[in-house]
Amino acid sequence: MLLFKFMKKLLSYICWVLAIFCLMGCGSDGGAEMIPELPAAERVSVKLQLGVAESREATRAGYSDSLNSSGEWMKSWFVVIASNHPIDTIITNHPYGSGEQERALDDCWVRLKPGKHVFYSFANIQPSELGLEGKKKGDDLPADFDRYKYHVEIPKLAFADHWTDFGDESQPFFKNGIPMSNRQEIDIDSNTRSINLEVIRMVAKVELSITNTSSHPITIRKVVLSDQTPNSMENLMLFPAADEVDNQGVAHVGKPNLCTLQKQVVTYEGLNNGEGYTVSAHGGKQYIRFYVNESEATDENKYFVLQLHTDDGNGGELTRRYAMLNWRQMCRNDFRLIPIQLDDYAIEWQVEAFSPIGVLPQVEEDNNNLTVTFGYYGEFHIIPKIRKISNQQLVDSWNISNQQFTEVVSTPAGDAETCIFDAKPYWNAAAKRIEGEMGNRSGTSVYQLRMTLDENGDRLTLSRKVRFVMNSVNLK
Repeated sequence: MLLFKFMKKLLSYICWVLAIFCLMGCGSDGGAEMIPELPAAERVSVKLQLGVAESREATRAGYSDSLNSSGEWMKSWFVVIASNHPIDTIITNHPYGSGEQERALDDCWVRLKPGKHVFYSFANIQPSELGLEGKKKGDDLPADFDRYKYHVEIPKLAFADHWTDFGDESQPFFKNGIPMSNRQEIDIDSNTRSINLEVIRMVAKVELSITNTSSHPITIRKVVLSDQTPNSMENLMLFPAADEVDNQGVAHVGKPNLCTLQKQVVTYEGLNNGEGYTVSAHGGKQYIRFYVNESEATDENKYFVLQLHTDDGNGGELTRRYAMLNWRQMCRNDFRLIPIQLDDYAIEWQVEAFSPIGVLPQVEEDNNNLTVTFGYYGEFHIIPKIRKISNQQLVDSWNISNQQFTEVVSTPAGDAETCIFDAKPYWNAAAKRIEGEMGNRSGTSVYQLRMTLDENGDRLTLSRKVRFVMNSVNLK
């Protein structure tokens, strides 16, 4: 009987020692440490697999690792496990060894009691930044931790020609790595063997894919993007907004989680050490990449506006404006791919409206898009004029084909005499103009004009947007 009791105690001691070794066995050569905790007999061993969430491309459903590059992974990480508000444990990794600077995936073992746990996962953020330095098992999380705010700052030199430049001391793009975070609630039971945790980058990435279809080189001097969340203190919530599921069944961050309504226009200039990027003629391509803060367009603009300042070889600077009508949000970890076509032709607009004197329409235009604001109902004509940018001459003799004039969005929506038009606009091919009749109902409508242009052997497709605004004026 004594021998049996002795063997039972010995076996219990051996199991306790093995459990400690399990707690220490984290990651591969990177290693990890856990704020000390003695295991209880009812706890279960669980493998934590921590990975970086794949970026979501806005032009298609789903995520892809191919959208992520060197410098965009975990340089350091830690995980806080809590039951309600008290801390169960905090696990942190050691620096990666063998010259390894970052990882997309890491793992470690932990022993947890069955039940619901909240996992707070962080990468490239230090516990001291979140009031967690010195915290241990049994301590409470900081007050209102789930609603913590965080300061995410895009470096002034966030523009990058090559992603491999990231991490170089001469190019301090997120020197400590892109900050990442997430909050996940997971139920643990006796059958749980592993848990997948992910950290989500707190910035979005933009790539401009620029094609020059003109007959001469075009140099890009400056990039301007509207409605960006500024680098102010506490500009984002620490954790992402709730997930939403797209029509492919893929979950992703549903909306920006901002804590400021401030917006700013971000300008990237001094490109290529001040030389700009010259895109060669006849189909030459150039890629321009940069990071932006998680952002949402204002109600005033309704969408982000991108501008390229270019030198088209005639000694002057041209501003090309692109209104991204389908994009009013940039969520953290999004990848925005923006295809842009540079051509040698600009459209200028002549607006004819049969309205009383004093309520003639207001016309705002750039080299790409047109906004016409009406104050009175009646018939209107919009005549596009084609100008060749390289010589600044109007093209009098031009032929068009494959013309399309389609409605993009209207508020209020509906047929004629329900929307802002009494007769919806259409393209009159014989007269080479847009014709329509404005109603006496306030609202907006956006149309897309596409046409193939033939001029002295040059053949290209032009695509421009026309925005109609009706602010009815009472003449009584």
